[in-house]
Amino acid sequence: MKSLLLLLSCIFFYASSFGQTNVSGDVSGTWTKANSPYVLTGNTAVRAGQTLKIDPGVVIEFPNASRLQIDGVLLAQGTATDSIYFRGVSTSYFTFGGGILLYYLSTSVLDYVSMDRMGLPVPFSSTPELASIYVGSACTIKNSTVSNSTVTGIFIQEDGDGYNLPHFINDVHIQNNRFLGNSIDVSVSPNGWGEISEVSRLTIRMGKILKNSTWPSRGPNAYYEIFGNIEIPQGIILTIEPGVSIESQSDEVASLRVYGTLLARGTATDSIHFRGATRLSTRYSNFRSSWRIFIDSGNTASMLEYISVDQMGFPDPNPHFDPGNAAIYIGGACTFKNSTVRNSIQTGIHATAPTVSFSNLNVSNSTGLGFVYDYEGDGSPVITTSNFVNNKKGGIQIYHGHPTFSNCGIYGNTDFGINNISNVATDTVDARNCYWGTPTGPNHPTLNPSGTGNRVSDKVLFNPWSQTPGNCLPVTIKAGNWNDPTVWLCGQVPGSTDLVVIRHVVALPGNFTAHAKQVAYEVGGRLTMEANSHIQIGN
Repeated sequence: MKSLLLLLSCIFFYASSFGQTNVSGDVSGTWTKANSPYVLTGNTAVRAGQTLKIDPGVVIEFPNASRLQIDGVLLAQGTATDSIYFRGVSTSYFTFGGGILLYYLSTSVLDYVSMDRMGLPVPFSSTPELASIYVGSACTIKNSTVSNSTVTGIFIQEDGDGYNLPHFINDVHIQNNRFLGNSIDVSVSPNGWGEISEVSRLTIRMGKILKNSTWPSRGPNAYYEIFGNIEIPQGIILTIEPGVSIESQSDEVASLRVYGTLLARGTATDSIHFRGATRLSTRYSNFRSSWRIFIDSGNTASMLEYISVDQMGFPDPNPHFDPGNAAIYIGGACTFKNSTVRNSIQTGIHATAPTVSFSNLNVSNSTGLGFVYDYEGDGSPVITTSNFVNNKKGGIQIYHGHPTFSNCGIYGNTDFGINNISNVATDTVDARNCYWGTPTGPNHPTLNPSGTGNRVSDKVLFNPWSQTPGNCLPVTIKAGNWNDPTVWLCGQVPGSTDLVVIRHVVALPGNFTAHAKQVAYEVGGRLTMEANSHIQIGN
C-alpha cells in the first residue's frame, strides 16, 4: 500500500510539474515559469494600454500557426543562464509554427529569448513572406537566437512614409543576436532599418527608395542581400560607402535600377563589392546570380568608382545580348572608373549612352561579351586605359556608334577582340595605340594577316598598336605563384610601384621577395609564404 501511495504521489508531482497553460484571446499580466509551457490554442493579443511580462525560463508554444499580436507592451526578458523559449509546433494542418507581431504603437523588449521553427504571413508585404517575428513598431531585440524560421527570422516593416503608419524605425534596435538555419535572417525596406548590429546578412527587399539614403559599411564578413528590384527614382540619391558588399538571393531576378543618382565610390584600398549569390540557384541551373545594375538614360550624374562586380548578369538560356542580361547596363550620363567587372554570366558592360566617361576598367572572364556599345545616334564615347581580357564570346562588340578605345588592352578573348557589326558606313571604331597581347598586333585577314593577337573586324582602326601592356592594374586572374606572369591580368609580375589586388590564393615561392606599393585583398584572396620568402611594401 505504501508503494502504491508513493507511486501515485510521483505521478501527481510529474503531472503538476509538467502541466501546461492554454491561452488565447486577450492577455496581460505575467507568465511565470511555474505555469510553463504556455500553449497558444488560438490567436492571442496584448491590447493597447496593456502589458505582458514573460519571466525567464518560460516556454511558449505556437501550434496551428497561431500568433501573438502585440498592440501594447511585451517584456520578454530572460537572462544569460535562463532564456525564454518561443517554439513553433508542427501539426497535421501546419508544418510550421506561428509568430509574434509587434504592431503599430506597441513598445517591446525581447532579451535572451530563443525563437525556433516559427513563421507567420506578415501584413502589408508585397511578397508572401513568412516570418518568426514582424516588427512594425519600436522595439529592442537583443542577445537572442532566431533559428529554423519558415522563411524569415525578423521582418522589419517600412517606416510610416510607405503605408501611412507611425514613424518608428529610429527606435528599432536589433543587437547581438544569432541567426541559424533561416532562408532570410533579417528583412528590411530599402528606406531604412534602424540600428542593426551583429547580422552578417541583411536582406533588402524590393521597393522604391523614397528619400536620399546611405548604405554604410557593416564591417568584415557582413553584406547586404538584394531581394527583388530596388529602384532609385528621379531626384533621389543613393550613396554606397567604401567597404560595402552587396549580393543577391540565388533564386530571385533582382536589380538595382537607377533613375535618380547612384554614388558608389570606393577607394583604392577599400572597394565596393557587387557580387552574385554565393549559393547555387535552384531556378537557374549552374548559376549563382540573376541580378544587375541598371542605370537608366534619365539618371543624373551617377558615379561608379573603385567597385568590383563579380558573377552578375542574367542567365538567359538564349542570349541575344539584350542589355538586361549585362552585369551593368549604362543608358545615360555616368562616370565609371578604377573598377573591375569579371565572371559575368552574359555581357560584362552594355552601354547605350551617347557619351560616357570610362577609364581604368578591367573587364574579364565574361561568359558572353566583355563590352557592348549600341547607340543609334552620334554616339562617340571614349574609353581609356582599360582592359578587356579573357571574355568567352569576344572582348568588344559594336552595334552602332563610333567609340574610341585609347591605350587599352584587348587580348585573350575567345572569338575576337573587337567586332564592329554596325551597318552605318561612318561607324568606325578607333582602337589605335592599344595592346593586343602580342607585339605583332591584332589579326585582320587583309590589314594585318601576320598579327597573332585577337581578331578584329572591318571598320576598326588599330594601327599603330602598342607592343607592350599599358596602364594595366596588377590584379590576379587565377591562383598560382606570385612570380608567374600568367597569374596577373596584364601578363607581368607586379613591381614596387603597383597597387596589387589579390582575388585568389597566391603563393610566394621559397627564397623569393615580392614587391608592391600596396596590397589589397578581395573575397577569396589570400597570400601564402614558403620558406625564406618575403614581401616588400613601398618603394
